[in-house]
Amino acid sequence: MDTKEIKYNAFENNCADAVQQVLEKALGIDMHMDISSEPNEVFESIKKNSKDIQNEIDKKKTGAK
Repeated sequence: MDTKEIKYNAFENNCADAVQQVLEKALGIDMHMDISSEPNEVFESIKKNSKDIQNEIDKKKTGAK
């Protein structure tokens, strides 16, 4: 998915930012987390917020708000 809409800034972005942006854009959701460049912190944050993330995905599927 290369729309060239998002500009990568090496000083502000990291690989976790890129992953979050792709997932949010593809799924149409907000993952509700501050991304760290530490992979373990990112994984823990996703685990911690997994129910909220899944609920938001489910809402998108059903068209609920």
